[in-house]
Amino acid sequence: MMAEALITHGAIAGAVGVMVAQLSSASAQVAGMEAMSALVAHYSVRLEAFALAGGMARIEEAMSTHPDVATLQTKGIRTLASGAKWPMEIVTQSNYKWRHCLALTKAAMSRHVDNEELQVAGFEALRTYLDRADRAACTEDIKADGGVDLIEAVMTKHESNKRVQDAGASILKCLA
Repeated sequence: MMAEALITHGAIAGAVGVMVAQLSSASAQVAGMEAMSALVAHYSVRLEAFALAGGMARIEEAMSTHPDVATLQTKGIRTLASGAKWPMEIVTQSNYKWRHCLALTKAAMSRHVDNEELQVAGFEALRTYLDRADRAACTEDIKADGGVDLIEAVMTKHESNKRVQDAGASILKCLA
């Protein structure tokens, strides 16, 4: 398959390299994220290559460097949340820290309350963290720094979006 050949020849490491070299370019960060996502899909061998190349760290850095770029934040939120579903050996190899990913998610949601797609991604991520991470710690981390107010504000802002309403209600129920 083409993806395996590309990975074998360093495509993920190449994408990471471009992201490192072009950190100040939001479009290069988005392109790198999209390239890695297309290569990895849901295959464990590809995921391991992504983890070993430091893919998650690049996405975290891109999100921290470009907090105002909603498209980048949305893609980043989705990728970071996927790490909560990884096998433990991949989590360890990638140095994945769900708490940091959750904090980046909440920061993006707070900054982009008007962006409906980002909020859907954010709520899906919060739900994933609640389902996969240490539930008690995750609940406290979501509640911290006005998390419940943020969830309620997003639900109010996007009251006609069923996905936002359903996910928000589910998250609030878990936090209660």
